[in-house]
Amino acid sequence: MNVTRSFLFFASASLLGCGGPAAQPKRDIKLTSPKELCAKQNLPDNGFCMPADRIERLLKAGDMNVLQARATSSGTAGAQTFWLEFPKEHVVLKAKWKEAARGGSALNNEPRKELAAYVFQKLFLDPDEFVVPPTVGRCIPLEVYKAEVRPTKPTFPGTECAFGAVSYWLEGIHEMPPFDKSRFESDLRYRSAIANLNLFTYLFDHRDTRPANFAMTKNHDEPRAFAIDNGLALSGLKNPRTAFLHEWEHIVVSKVPHEKIERLRKITRADLDKLATVAEFSINGKQLDEIPTTAAFEDDEGVRLKENIVQLGLKTAEIDGIESRIKELLQRVDSGKLAQY
Repeated sequence: MNVTRSFLFFASASLLGCGGPAAQPKRDIKLTSPKELCAKQNLPDNGFCMPADRIERLLKAGDMNVLQARATSSGTAGAQTFWLEFPKEHVVLKAKWKEAARGGSALNNEPRKELAAYVFQKLFLDPDEFVVPPTVGRCIPLEVYKAEVRPTKPTFPGTECAFGAVSYWLEGIHEMPPFDKSRFESDLRYRSAIANLNLFTYLFDHRDTRPANFAMTKNHDEPRAFAIDNGLALSGLKNPRTAFLHEWEHIVVSKVPHEKIERLRKITRADLDKLATVAEFSINGKQLDEIPTTAAFEDDEGVRLKENIVQLGLKTAEIDGIESRIKELLQRVDSGKLAQY
């Protein structure tokens, strides 16, 4: 079935769904390979390529068919695996869908944080360095949702669609192995991949540092590292393991890239305040249309409804925390407590 404007997704690339193996299609569906997505014919079979701008554009506005939806093989919160076709560009992608709670937010289900994570990294990382894959927002019409997933009720008043989170399955990656301190010192590409990931997880206050939430490319010669689940961050719940283990919510690397530190120095409060509204939608014909973002209606709410407008973003206190961690990081570098390379 064809889904265009009215199929509002919240999308972020993910590897293992809810931490287990991906569901398999009932019938053979050929996915577009990284080689085809990036038009790199010399890319090896285990090579990695993620054209973030293209994937973001497709997920946000592309004409889209849901070829199949299946429950993930493991995990919680009703995650689904989707096979998505974009016929105009002859692209087929696999994705994870997680339905949002009524009203768009719940204790362990906050699409706004996943969306903000994708936007925040753009302040200091280039697309070929992204550690959070492309993330956008869409809402599935209830008749489509009933046919492809399950019967449900509208997420927001005045709509007839189910809001949620869809994550594109990255190809050519696996669960990230334990941090290799020796390789970090000797392999510049690995060092950059891990340092970029650690800067993000620390500044964004990652609160669920289970290995299943992090991924790395299989190709040893082209390392890229990813945070594939950022729903527990900034405020609210923490995974209990963070109280006992010194993991990615801290700076665990021995040195950080000078170029990234200089980019972080240039981030202003005005830049951070844009995280207060990372997505905005108007209710149009009981569906949601994405519109340009505006100032937050309320400082202390992450999901905001006003008349026919829905906003998603960070709370002021969460933005304050990011600003504080940036300042603390720069102080550690300037004092010589944290080395640069």
